[in-house]
Amino acid sequence: MKVGVGVSEIKARLLLLLSSVLFVVILLLLAELFVRLFMPEVKLYGTTRSLIRDPAFGKTYGWAPDATGVCFSTPVQIDHRGFRDLGGPAAADTSLLLIGDSVLFGVGVEAESTFAGMLQHARPRIRVVNSGVVGYSLEDYHEVVDYLLPRDSTIRSAVVCYSLNDFEQNLSRGQTTPPFWNLRGFFRENSKLYVWLKATLFDRSNDFFQHDFNFYAEPSPDLPHILQLLDSLVGKFTAKGIDCKVVLLPYEYQLRKNDPKLLLPQQILSGNLRERNISFVDAYPIFASMNRPSKEFFMFGDHMHLSPQGHRVVFEMIVEDIFVAKD
Repeated sequence: MKVGVGVSEIKARLLLLLSSVLFVVILLLLAELFVRLFMPEVKLYGTTRSLIRDPAFGKTYGWAPDATGVCFSTPVQIDHRGFRDLGGPAAADTSLLLIGDSVLFGVGVEAESTFAGMLQHARPRIRVVNSGVVGYSLEDYHEVVDYLLPRDSTIRSAVVCYSLNDFEQNLSRGQTTPPFWNLRGFFRENSKLYVWLKATLFDRSNDFFQHDFNFYAEPSPDLPHILQLLDSLVGKFTAKGIDCKVVLLPYEYQLRKNDPKLLLPQQILSGNLRERNISFVDAYPIFASMNRPSKEFFMFGDHMHLSPQGHRVVFEMIVEDIFVAKD
């Protein structure tokens, strides 16, 4: 008799447990649906794998020509040369080459709302080449430039869009990913609720900035090599008689805090560029002078990727200070 009662209790407890789990799952699904429907600013971090080819330029990967897919919840089209399609002319006598990473590419932003797309619209008779790719660093920039310069005689001007994490080597190939990161990546790519919770509960913008800030502040023994890589990248354009300018892009946390001590990376970079007579623009003062909340310029919960408003600021800066096309 006691055995019968014990079995009944176990069944009741299991039923209660399953009901509780089901209730929690339903709540999470409803919360996920709510975020997807009413918070369009929250973006997933995934990129359609078929968009990538490896290798593409020298030793580095890039976008697959004529590919379509989704990057950070936004549909993207790649042109026949392997660059983001900006709707520019199929053939042109003059090209502006933009060098950069995912910030330049404009993850999470429609092509026409990126600063590259705005430049193409403003200068319809030239070809604006957006060579930005997710995960690129200075070493990847060299591979792209080494590939393009001998093959494209139309390049007349170049802009290197330097993000403060461009010192990081690309780790996307030949690395074993821990199981935890696979699980983390799954949620980043598939759950907007996860992205929203993480951005709301934690200051990831600060975490990313502090990590990258330490590279310049300690400083890292690799810093001289990074500065040399930036110098030699510009030198490749100079050797071809191509005008080149460097744009130093800020982090959200720097704009939020407005603390001069946090600008050490830009001070080191600008000092090096000035010493070598390399033309550059530090975008931080331009953003800061607008006296608007820093988060307006960046994607939701993001430390460096620009929102459409942020792209507009960079576009206006490039049009006014950097590139004057001979239409």
